[in-house]
Amino acid sequence: MGFVRKYLSADGLIKIIRHSLRQERFNECRSEYSWQDCIMSGLAVFGFKMPSLLQFEKAKWDEPWIRHNLRTLYGVEKAPSDTCMRERLDTILPSQLRKSYKKIFAYLQRGKALEVFRYLDGHHIISVDGTGQYCSEKVHCENCCEKHHRNAAKRLLSDLRREHPHLKILIVEDALAANYPHLALLDSLKMNYVIGVKEGDHAYLFDWIKDLRPAVHEQIAPNGSHHHFQYYEDVPLNDAHHDYRVNVIRYWEITKSGKKLYFSWITRFKITPQNVYQLMRAGRCRWRIENETFNTLKNQGYNFEHNYGHGYKNLCSVMTMLMMLAFLIDQVQQLCCKTYQKARKHVGTLRTLFEKVRNRIDIGVWDSWHQLYTFIGDPSSRPPPGQGPIGWMVMS
Repeated sequence: MGFVRKYLSADGLIKIIRHSLRQERFNECRSEYSWQDCIMSGLAVFGFKMPSLLQFEKAKWDEPWIRHNLRTLYGVEKAPSDTCMRERLDTILPSQLRKSYKKIFAYLQRGKALEVFRYLDGHHIISVDGTGQYCSEKVHCENCCEKHHRNAAKRLLSDLRREHPHLKILIVEDALAANYPHLALLDSLKMNYVIGVKEGDHAYLFDWIKDLRPAVHEQIAPNGSHHHFQYYEDVPLNDAHHDYRVNVIRYWEITKSGKKLYFSWITRFKITPQNVYQLMRAGRCRWRIENETFNTLKNQGYNFEHNYGHGYKNLCSVMTMLMMLAFLIDQVQQLCCKTYQKARKHVGTLRTLFEKVRNRIDIGVWDSWHQLYTFIGDPSSRPPPGQGPIGWMVMS
């Protein structure tokens, strides 16, 4: 396990990604820059938390240490220009980057890092919702997505099950997903679910249960909140699909201050007094997962709302995949890498940590991420000002 855990740091994870790229077949191209150098340079944009490709390009040529750090931290032998990187990444299929995600997940499993996330008989909670990154009615290409509000979840979930055939999955979604085609898809993929429902959108279901006698459960939380549950079994989803049956939870919380919060969900789990509280927590965690994830991507240095380029084929999607890959590297380190954790604790916030990384790659050369994070997180390890070897820090 120790051998596996050493890969759950920035240096190890980047090795995993580079190895995955070597296994992928990319279209032949007559260029002095390799596919791997172009992709890893794109990943470095988000790893270094650069606000734009223009600033990344400027930093490569204005700051002498950036190119060195691209080589030592990301393995980029020859950094492409901004224009060349865009052109090369534009032709890559987003699916060609999926193997890196799967490899990292496999290392997390082998290192037992995901055990703390197992829930309700060993399930992993996955929140699914739609979002947009860049939308325009004027700029488009042959591979642009169109808004039809359907099928995207089918592709995503089918890919998820194909890549993780034995993973116990619990899907949490909002009320838009509580429809027969989607629920039947989840059943076919052997995925459990806890999905929100609303009286205005699911009138048949709520009308059906209003005359039933529910099972009742109440619980007082350590913070003084009162949790009230009513739950029903074997309820038809709607009149058009009367034979499709679900179990229903109606829940309200009365906080210590007297505020009331109401929620309802459907699920295929058999509801019991022992698991109804856990099912509620699974349903409610969807908001926290989405809000915290999007807050981090938008406001903590990943610049999710910035358009890094549209291209003619796949550039926009590929840049998004690389952004999420950089986000995954940081998330894994927060969970598993003690050096990263120490640096984060020392500086206080993610934003401050990212700022220090960006500043130090401009004025120093680093042999590894471990060395850089150690310098940030452990001031006692730093050499005296002006006496640092070239491998640590060069101060003017």
